[in-house]
Formats: sequence, structure tokens, C-alpha cells
Amino acid sequence: MTLTELAIKRPPLVIVIFSVLAILGLLSYFQLKYELLPDILPPYVSVVTMYPGATPQEVEDSVTKPVEDAVSGVDKIKSVSSYSYEGYSLVQMEFVFTADKTKANQDVQKKVNELVASLPVGTRTPIVADFSFSDLPILRIGATADMDPRRLYSTVNDIVKPRLSRLGGIGQISIVGGQEREVQVNLDIPRLTAQGIPVPLVLAALRSANADLPAGRIKDADGDYLVRLSGTYRSIEDLRQLVIGRINGSDLLLGQFADIEDGTKSVQAISRINGKDALGILIVKQSGANAVEVSSSVRSELASIEREYAAEGLSFDVAQDSSSFTLESAKSVTHDLLLAICLVALVMLAFLHSIR
Repeated sequence: MTLTELAIKRPPLVIVIFSVLAILGLLSYFQLKYELLPDILPPYVSVVTMYPGATPQEVEDSVTKPVEDAVSGVDKIKSVSSYSYEGYSLVQMEFVFTADKTKANQDVQKKVNELVASLPVGTRTPIVADFSFSDLPILRIGATADMDPRRLYSTVNDIVKPRLSRLGGIGQISIVGGQEREVQVNLDIPRLTAQGIPVPLVLAALRSANADLPAGRIKDADGDYLVRLSGTYRSIEDLRQLVIGRINGSDLLLGQFADIEDGTKSVQAISRINGKDALGILIVKQSGANAVEVSSSVRSELASIEREYAAEGLSFDVAQDSSSFTLESAKSVTHDLLLAICLVALVMLAFLHSIR
């Protein structure tokens, strides 16, 4: 019996088969994950080396050229590009598409590790990083509020960021812009020199005093207790009373040789949303996570935080959401599927001349 005869003589069987296929198709459709871009690894590897205080020419001669020469011998490299800036070096390698990305990364890391000992003093350990589309932020958010900029930064960093990090699928959260608190100690160098106190001694005193160290344990009849020495700074006054030296039996305090301010870090980036100063929040999803679900959960959590801090005017504006493009693409695919089903039905009707 041919397929055509089976379809004509056994219509109930055909109906059952197509019903099963339709049900399985619908179940599979609703379990599909949304992704704007496929999970591919571009054949690029970068080596970033920080050299604080160095000029671009020094970075070029002392860091960029040695790194470039070292990695040029890695197998299956297509091209090498290098850039030297003030304070850091960037070397980018492009591999052929047939290269094993994991092996290429390991080979580059091996060459860089062999080079570390010959780099100039003060150079940070080079960072080998590869590029992936999953490292791009899926959400760019601007936070504004009717509060002091420093308090807004601490609120987002200490409250909002941890709450978002606990959501499923969140890989990394970065804060851009804003005013972060920084205690600034401006030393009076002439007065220190007059008293014979070197600056490294002051720095060593600052580091050693700001420590929280274990001091063993105490056992008694009631139990076993851990003891810690808490020496961290609690206030600006603690810094002013820090002893940095002793002359003729008298303590020399840091406040006598420095102007201590409770200020903010120097601004390296500025974020604005709708023309207003804001605090930028960049959210990167975990590899393999559903961008649409992550975006939905983040938006829901941000709405909850806005309700809790409504009295302080805390507001979050989404400047970019990659899931919106993904949903639009999915809607277009669904539209095309329905259109295809209708066209197939019309063609069958035209040939069979029977609605049934």
C-alpha cells in the first residue's frame, strides 16, 4: 500500500499522526530559547598589559614590542595588531577560523607567562582575554534619584547591585559614572621633610593600621571564642590621630602633616539618561542563559526597588535592551509561520477543490 493509498483509505490514522506531530511541534515551540546572536567565538585574542605612569613611547618600547614578538610565533595566527597608550598596552591577534580557540588561548597565555619576568618593574601582570558576543551587555540602565550623588552610588553599589546579582542568569554587573566616596590624604611634603619623615613610612603606617587580623582563640568553661583585632578606620578622626612617628617622646600624628578630606574619586566616566546625570548600570548575562528571561526578571526586580525607594525618587530607565530586538525577531518568525500555513492551505484547496 502506497503512502497515497494509506492517506485515502485510512484517514483516521493520518489524522492521528498529524495531531501527534502538531502537539509535539507546539511543545517544542514553547520550549525554544530566545537568542539574538548565535553562540559563536570570534577568532580573536587580546593581551592587555598595564604600565602605570609610562608614556606611550615607553609602553611601545618596553611592553608592546616584546609582547608582540612573543605571541607572533603562535600557530595559526592570521594577523597581529598592537596599540600603545599612556599607561597600558593592547595587542590583538586574529586567528584563522580553523584554529581551535581554546588551544590558541592557552598558547598565547603560555607565551605571555614566559615573558612576564623580562617586563619592566612596575608592569602589571598581562591579561589574556578572548572576545565573545555573550560578553556584551544585554541591558544598559540609567539610575537617577533625589539624593546626594555619593549616596546614590552607595545605594546602587551596596543594595541594588547585590539584589540583581542574585537573579538567575546574571553574569556580571558593572557601574559606570557616578561619584564614589574616597577619603583623600593630602600630605604636606615640606613639613614631613622638615621632621625627617619619608613618605614611604607614612604609606606603611596607613596600610598597617588599617587591618583586621585574627588573634587566635580563647577557651574557657563556657566555650571556645575566636578573637580578632579590629584596626580598620571608623572615621576621619581616626586617620587624623594615626601615629606616623615619634620625636623626643612625642607622637607625630597624621593630622599634623596632612589635610584629610572625605571626598570623591576623580571622575573617569560620565553617564547621562535623557539629558540628566545618572549612574549607568551594565548587565551581562551568563553564557547559555536566556536573555529574554534575564531581562524580564531584572525589570521586575527594578520595579520592586523603585517602589521601596519611591520616597527618595529612585528611578531606573532602560536605555538599551537587547531582548527587545530578540522578541521582535521572534514575532516576525511567528508571523511568517502563520503566513506559510495559510498559503499551504490555499494551495491545497486550489488543487483538491475540497475544504475538507
